[in-house]
Amino acid sequence: MTVYSQLLMAAALLLGVPAHAQLVLSPTRVVFEGAQRAAQVDVVNTTNQRAVYRLSLVNRRLTEVGENVPAEPALPGERFLGDMVRFSPRQLVLEPGASQVVRLSVRKPPGLAEGEYRSHLHIERVADGADATSVETLAGTVQAEGMQIRLTALVGAMIPVIVREGPPAVTLAVRDAKLEPATAAGPAVLAIAFAREGNRSVYGDVIVNHVSSNSPQFQDFAARGKDSPYNGLFLTFEAVFPDGATQDDLLKIYRPRPGLPFTCVSLPCGEKKILWTTFTAQQVDIDVQHPQGRDYLASILETLSSSGVRMVRLD
Repeated sequence: MTVYSQLLMAAALLLGVPAHAQLVLSPTRVVFEGAQRAAQVDVVNTTNQRAVYRLSLVNRRLTEVGENVPAEPALPGERFLGDMVRFSPRQLVLEPGASQVVRLSVRKPPGLAEGEYRSHLHIERVADGADATSVETLAGTVQAEGMQIRLTALVGAMIPVIVREGPPAVTLAVRDAKLEPATAAGPAVLAIAFAREGNRSVYGDVIVNHVSSNSPQFQDFAARGKDSPYNGLFLTFEAVFPDGATQDDLLKIYRPRPGLPFTCVSLPCGEKKILWTTFTAQQVDIDVQHPQGRDYLASILETLSSSGVRMVRLD
């Protein structure tokens, strides 16, 4: 099976979006491969209140626009875990800051067809009648003729549980990635195509901290300098030290390589620049404080989100 995704979206700054870190799960994905028969997930209650969680295995699917929706009934080609995976406990009661281990085990039936089987472990917070702030507990403080309504957000989470049978058979290619600069008519637009072939899902890490000096964006900047629409995308010495830098300033810079993280370049347009290049001269750092740099990063996050990526780790 070959899957092609052509993504076209406007870059938007992903600021002000609440991250409900009331529940921490580790790992965020469980994969049974080869002879592996057991796994565990650590669940941590990071709130300042006691919490009760109910656990279940549910079947979900991602739509073409990245929505995670119930997958009942199964569509042709979808394979869910069924009774292959068992877990314990089915309910957790965690005090503030407490954690507990959920243990999972898999039992593959004889003659299981090769491929990938996937469901989701749903950890759902439920109302706790013993909560000191529950309506039942507070009822005694309300006058007889009064009425009280209390709304409490019950935050839960889901992580994929995957069982794989047989040798891996999957390839992934990223094709035709192209970033169009922002214009007066709208923000920057990133177009990218992912092509997956095989019978397994694909996931991975994306590291974004620099742009190649061979990229169309940098080549345009090199040719046009301050007149380039990408002029603000690249981190320069003057952007970090607008008033210049002393020896002490430079000695405080940490770089995972010998020497200072700068490359002096003479652009074809005639301008001279000192670029910030943490890794190599061919890897120019992004100015994340400049609107163009933030638009560039936001466009990548939008691409990942639209592709079904549900979590991004920020180092």
